[in-house]
Amino acid sequence: MLTYLQIRDFAIIDAIELEVHPGLTVLTGETGAGKSILVDALQLLAGGRAGSEVVRHGAERAEITGTFDLSKTPRELKRWLEEQSIDAGSSDELSIRRVVSSDGRSRAYLNGQAVAIQALREAGNILIDIHGQHEFQSLTRSAAQRELLDGYGRLEQAVSQVGITHRVWLGLLNRTLELESKARDRDAKLELLRYQVSELNALQLKEGEFESLVDERARLANRGKLADATQTALSLLYEGEEGSAHASVSRALQALQAVAAVDPRLAAVMPIKACGP
Repeated sequence: MLTYLQIRDFAIIDAIELEVHPGLTVLTGETGAGKSILVDALQLLAGGRAGSEVVRHGAERAEITGTFDLSKTPRELKRWLEEQSIDAGSSDELSIRRVVSSDGRSRAYLNGQAVAIQALREAGNILIDIHGQHEFQSLTRSAAQRELLDGYGRLEQAVSQVGITHRVWLGLLNRTLELESKARDRDAKLELLRYQVSELNALQLKEGEFESLVDERARLANRGKLADATQTALSLLYEGEEGSAHASVSRALQALQAVAAVDPRLAAVMPIKACGP
């Protein structure tokens, strides 16, 4: 049951608060007094569509807040709130807040928890029943029809047992689907591994071949640096224009050979014949 309604900057309303007491509440007034605006505000709380046109001219946003007493709320709503992890608290109340910005964006909150508009619409279909021309009534909903039929047949206990059984069955079904999905993934992974093993067997790899291939790859990747270094070393050893290392060593050997006869110890370490320049 609606117990409190607050409207700010909605349509032509600046700010208004309304407290509703148990029993029948009737709002009367002449045409244009704003009675239909209150109904429009309740429709927004029930998840109705809203655009920037609902924001009062000059305001940044429109806010509508409604508080509902859940002590006599249909069990369907309480189950829905539990499924959405929305706590009604010890006061057994539900606060619905709808905010529409001047740019058309809309936000919804249930007991301070942000929810999608679709979720607000689901709660509103259970909580709010607007009777009027071209308006759907709760009696047209299959869930409400089932609840009336169960209540008439005094089948509350059976309904509870069926609900528990259904939740258990749904959990087992989801678990089965999960295991089937994992089994399909396992078969796909096994097929991939078999293919990879067959490819490796076809290569006929030998022990240490991987390391040699890694070394070969490193050599090929740096072939330019190896060629430059080899050319530089060759030039310094044999082809240097200002004198190569080979020519310098040859001249050094010739100089030592010339005095080898003077010191027998030099002759013992000299090569038999010096390399030519």
